[in-house]
Order: sequence, then structure tokens, then C-alpha cells
Amino acid sequence: MSEYWRLDKIREYLFFSLPVVRQDVWLLILLWILASLPWILGFHFIPYDSVDEFYPQSRFVVDSIRQGDWPWWNPYQYSGLPVFGDPQAMLFSLHTLVGVLLGPYYTLYVFDMLTLLYPLMGGRAIYALGYPRGVPRPWLLAAALVFMLGGVATSRLQHVTPNHQLWLAASFALALACGRGQTQSLARTSVGIVYRLLGSKC
Repeated sequence: MSEYWRLDKIREYLFFSLPVVRQDVWLLILLWILASLPWILGFHFIPYDSVDEFYPQSRFVVDSIRQGDWPWWNPYQYSGLPVFGDPQAMLFSLHTLVGVLLGPYYTLYVFDMLTLLYPLMGGRAIYALGYPRGVPRPWLLAAALVFMLGGVATSRLQHVTPNHQLWLAASFALALACGRGQTQSLARTSVGIVYRLLGSKC
């Protein structure tokens, strides 16, 4: 197995076991908080499709599950819409999982906070990809910041489901960490399948 993907190396950059990594991760979190402050403080909501389409759809899925129904079909949209076959239905998303756990406390504010977490997790994964390969820290931090705050990610926050693509870096890091040869190939295939199920449409 490659030295980069040994278990001890993975622990170093995934679980913040090195002080330098912890310092960089906290810096990324601080910069993310500063960039997201208007939404964290509740001064703004992510507009357009996020509030008009995706939050109501997510709320329908969450409420159906909590009431003991399987949300395979949405009777409230047009003449009915299959939820299970719709990649924008929010069925297999972090929003749905948290919404089911929070119940009546699952508000638009919580929905926006979860959406804003996607760039943070993606930037963290970019850092995790480069650190064990010896990429210089300034480059790692710059790459993570561009990934987190660059226009490609932030300009699409209103389209909630494409933001699952921000997990691609994390998925790739985990696939590489699974080993080499057939194990790695199987891991990449599995990641691809899960990635499609999570709702990416681009």
C-alpha cells in the first residue's frame, strides 16, 4: 500500500492528530464563518430555488418519514411526481437526515446552515487530499479557500442538490484511502454510485 494512504497517515489528516493540521482546519472554519456570517446570524436566507423549491420538497420528505409514510410520490406538485426517481427530491441528502432527527425544529434557517456546510466540507477534503502528498501549506489553504468560497461553489448554493458535488473531493479522498488495485477500483465504483444517489444532476 502507498505510504500516503497508510492508516496512520489517514488518521493524521482526517482526525486532526497533528497540531499543524488542526491549526489549518480551524483557520478554514474561521474563514468559512466570516464568509457565512450574514446567513449564520439570520440576516439573509439563501434565495430563489433554495427557499422556493428545495426547502418545501425537503420538508415534504421529512414530514412524510416522520409520519410513518414512504415519500415515494409527491401528490402536491402538478398531478403528482415520483420522488424516488427525482434527483432533486432531497430524499438521500444530509438535509433529510437532519430534518428527520430535528422534527419540528427543522426550519429554513437549519436548511440553509446545512447547505452552507457543503463548501466547508469540500474545502476540508481538498486539504485532506493534498496534505499527505507533501503539498505546501499555503497552496493547500489557497486551494481549500478557492474551493469553498470561489464562484463555482457559492454561486450555486441556491441550487441545493448540485452542491452534493462538493462531496466529490471527500469521496475521492476516501476512495484513495481504501487501498490500491481491485480494492481501490471497487471503492471508486461504490463512491460513484452513492454520489449519483445523493442527488447530483450536473
